[in-house]
Amino acid sequence: MGHIRLALFLKKPAHKISRKVALLLFYQDRLIVGYILEPDQDRCMFQLAGGEEKAVPREEFTRHWEIYQGYELERMAAHLENYHPLPVTLEVRRSLQITPVNSALRRKRRSA
Repeated sequence: MGHIRLALFLKKPAHKISRKVALLLFYQDRLIVGYILEPDQDRCMFQLAGGEEKAVPREEFTRHWEIYQGYELERMAAHLENYHPLPVTLEVRRSLQITPVNSALRRKRRSA
């Protein structure tokens, strides 16, 4: 199977923390599907590349990913000597966005 890359982005510390986890599936380095998890708001969004977002349960994403992994294991068992994994990679991006609670402070903040 492809490799897993982890990217962690942090912004300047303040008061309010917004956490997002994006699970992105790529085929030959092209984004084909993305799932955005927002644990603070207990929701999960599904988005095809260039499409609109739709709310989906987290279990549905994990079920789809497990089905894909099972498919790859079946292919590997059937083609032991000539097996090459499909060029699908999973990228996990964790984004912690920390912003001031007070909107007036948010406006005064200057970019680097």
